[in-house]
Parts: sequence; structure tokens; C-alpha cells
Amino acid sequence: MLEPVVVSATRTPQDPAYASSSITLLSLEELQCLQLTRLSAAIAREPGVNVVNSGATGAESAVFIRGANSDHTLFVVDGVPMNSRGARYVSFLGGADLAGIDRVELLRGSQSTLYGSSAIGGVILVDTARGCGPAQGAISVLGGSYGTHGGSATLSGGDQRVGASAAISHELADNHRPDNAYGVLNSAARLDLAATPVFTVGGTFRGQKRNYQEPGSIAFPLSGNVESENRLGTVYGEWRPDTEFRSRLTIGLHQRDYTFASSSFTDSVTGDRRLLEWQNNWEMVDWLELVGGLSANREHGAWSGTDYTENQFGGYFLATARPVRNISLTTGLRSDYFESYGDEITGRLGLAWRVFTSATKIRATFGTGFQAPGADDRYGVPAYFQPANPGIAPERSRSWDAGVDQDFLGGRITAGATYFQTRFDNLFSYDLNTFATINIPDAFARGVELSLAARLSDTVTIHSGYTRLEAENETDDVRLIRRPRHTVTLDGDCRAGPAWTFGGGVRAVIDREDGNPYAPVTIEDYTTLRVFASWQACKHVALRLRVENALDEKYQETHGYPALPRAAYLSAEWHP
Repeated sequence: MLEPVVVSATRTPQDPAYASSSITLLSLEELQCLQLTRLSAAIAREPGVNVVNSGATGAESAVFIRGANSDHTLFVVDGVPMNSRGARYVSFLGGADLAGIDRVELLRGSQSTLYGSSAIGGVILVDTARGCGPAQGAISVLGGSYGTHGGSATLSGGDQRVGASAAISHELADNHRPDNAYGVLNSAARLDLAATPVFTVGGTFRGQKRNYQEPGSIAFPLSGNVESENRLGTVYGEWRPDTEFRSRLTIGLHQRDYTFASSSFTDSVTGDRRLLEWQNNWEMVDWLELVGGLSANREHGAWSGTDYTENQFGGYFLATARPVRNISLTTGLRSDYFESYGDEITGRLGLAWRVFTSATKIRATFGTGFQAPGADDRYGVPAYFQPANPGIAPERSRSWDAGVDQDFLGGRITAGATYFQTRFDNLFSYDLNTFATINIPDAFARGVELSLAARLSDTVTIHSGYTRLEAENETDDVRLIRRPRHTVTLDGDCRAGPAWTFGGGVRAVIDREDGNPYAPVTIEDYTTLRVFASWQACKHVALRLRVENALDEKYQETHGYPALPRAAYLSAEWHP
């Protein structure tokens, strides 16, 4: 068993105790115990994050991190950024589960220095499971409320030379509104081969095919059928001649298709991203590590008679130094060139101090970020009466945070507190009369994140988070929509003997506004409760029961789109 490491903040394995950024490594084992099977639900329990679903199961899901816009969250899957301003992730996230994944990291704050455009609010890093150890697998089936049924299968294994994994899952549901059925097929695979003692090659694949009957808002119903598909694959080669140097070349391809068909019109969007990235890690001495790389992106898209290609090139450099044993310093710089409008320069500084003779870490970071305009911003979308705005400026951000992490009782309890602040320049919005994309000159977000994770005994664990947020469009003196002032999460589990586990989770969202971004309306607070139980019937079979929204709360995460009422689900899993 290896000690946990994080990789998102520096693009290289790092001890969390010396990470200056605010990072959460989601435990897949813990998520399985809590019966959190959706990627969106796993992310939503973390402080600083607000996940907004546009309806019931399978609806589009958007992530707002630290008050930034939803498209300021960059999804990096197997090293490939899968979204940008013009290629949104909301359909993918709406149908994404955790099958075939072995690492999910949540990195908060402006991270463009290592990840480029769209990484203003933060980065969500997802890695396909690596095969290792004896061959193992699992098969599960699911049934529940509103016609829900499905299943999944996983298989993995490997040794020091070769490793492989594969996963497939399928789910169908009718949901509670008329004409609101949903279906999704997710698949993933990975192969790693140590061709020589110093050279490794491999590849990954992740696919999703999703169908969602969209009933529209209850105030402005526009029913139709959404079909979306994502295919993301990578091939890599890694050369490691010694323990101090590592060089990796990655080729990635992400293809996406989206079609909305109603009785009055059909709108289709297709696109692809091709990535070539070369990254080098060099541990010069025990106290200094350098990370540098070059990347080339080609993004192509077509919709409503518009066809565009965006070429982008970038180079980045990051140094992590530990001049004394308990202090870690990071500094980085990145240059990007976009064929459509020109250059961007971003930078980042970080400090982490592990206080001597204590379990206290003090950390602080400062970083700049940006988001390039999408092709729809520049060229418009005729099907939605959105005119072109070729002079639209890129969004830019300046953010900083400072926090403290504290362990108690030998690490059985971990608490964290962070203050953050972000200034936005030229925030994207739209003109109410023409629907053209425009810039808001000044906006800000600031707040506090609190977290607590405790292993109260060998059988009882709890996890809680709280976010206090203020986010405002200063130019028009209004709050930014879908940024609640208070978000509270609490969940935990209790293992009652070798066979039984019980638990639950609470999520409260308080004081939020939605609707017109220039004249937002207050919508109701909501609190949801989920409860669950599992029974290890025998060595190879486990039964699981969970009840979502157990109090049958009537609420809307997006104004006009009712969330699912109380629902119960029963699943069985077989480990051969």
C-alpha cells in the first residue's frame, strides 16, 4: 500500500502535506461505501463547490467552484482537457458515473498556469483505472423508483510489466415528469505496457452515449429529445531513464456530438479536440523539482451552418522547492497563443508551511487565469438568434487564498479552513435584447471554506463541509446567479459488524438567486436527506439500498426545473 499523493497541483506526484493549493483527493472506496455512484454527486459534497442539475436524473449538470462561472471548471480526463468555452461538459457530467475510475481530484482556484484556458474556478482531474494486481472484477445490477434499472461490469489486473482494465455501465429511467426518460451507456478501458525497464507505453478510452427527453422549464416548456455522445482516447509514451527525470508524450483525441430535436426545429453540434503534449519532470536535487511542457491543441466545431477551427499552442514551467524541511514553495509561468486573438500570459505562486513539531499546515497561493472566447461567442448561433461579436474580449482572473489544515488524534480527525478571493475582468454574459455574448468589466467572488473529516472509531466516519460565498457583478450591482451564500454538507457511515453498514447524508443550499442575470430572483432554499444501508450477504455478494431525497423535499436546483422527489434504489454486486 502506497501513501496517498496528489498530482493536479504540480502535474507530478506530491505529498498532500506539502501542497500549497487547496486540493481534495476523492476516495473511491469511501464514495462506494456512501453509495455515491454519480460523478456530479461525488463532487457536490466538497466545500467550495456548487453543482446545479437542470432537472431530474440524467439532466445536464454544471459545476460552480468558488463563485466562478460553470464553464470556468476545467475537466481533465486522462490528461486531456475535455471542455472549453465552446465545448461544454454539462451533458457529459449529467450522465457520468464512477465506473472505471480510480482517481478524482478537485483543485480549487485559478489554475491556468498549468492547464490553460477555462481553469479559472478550478480543475477536476479524472483518471481511468489502472490495472494492477491479481485479476479482479465485479458485476452489479440496479433497480428503483421511476422505472430506474441498469447495471455495470468491471475487470482489471496486471503485473509489473502489463496492466489492463475495462468497465461498462448502463442505466435507464423514466423520471417523474412526462416525457422525461433518460438512458446512458458509459464505457472505459486502459492498457499500460512496460516495453523496457525505462520505457512505458499505454492508452486509454472513455466513451459515453446519452439520451435525455427534455421537458423544458415549467414556466417556458420547450420539449425535445437530446442525444449526446463523447469519445475520448489517449496514447502515451513515457521515458524514465533514472529516478530523477521523467519525460512523457501524450496524444489525445476528444470527439463530441450533440443534437436537440423538437417539434419545431433541430439543432446539431459536432466537434473534436486534438492534443499533443510533451511534459518533462526533473528532480534536480532533493529539494528542487522542475516541471515543464509544451502543448498544441486543435479544436474544430460545426453547428447551424457555422464551421470553425481554433489552433492553440502553449508552454509552461513550474518549480517546486523545499529550501528547508517543512516549507514548500512553488512558482510557475505559462504562455498561450490562440490563433483567433493572440497571446495570454499567466502565473502562479504558492507557499506551504508544515509547522514544526505539530500537525498544522499553513498554505497560501496567488494565481492568474483566463478563458478564451468560444466560437459561438465570436460567430454567434443563428439557430438561437445569437448574433456574432467578433470583438469579444477574453475573460481574465486574479485569485488568492490562504488556509490552514490541522490533524488531531494522530490523523483520525482532519479540519481545514480557507479564505479565498477572485477578481474577474471581462466576465462573459449576454445582451438581453440580442442574446449576443458581451463582457462584464468587473465582478468578484470571495468566501470561506470549512471542512472536517473524522474517523471517530474503527467503524464510524463523518465528513462535513461548509461554504460561505459572496459573488457579485459589480458593473450592474447585482449578485451572480446560481452562487448560494451558504452551502452545507454532512454525511457519514457506521459499520455495524462485519456484514452491515448504515449511513446518511444531508445537503443544504441557502440564500440563492437565479433567472435573469441582470435582475435575478430569489428562489427557495432546500435541504435534502439521503439514507442508505448495505449488507454483505456472503463473501462474493453485497446488497445495497439507498433512499434519495428521503424527506420528499420539493425544490429546484435550476429555476423552473423540478428536482426528483423521493426515490429508492436497490442494487446487488457480485465479486467473483
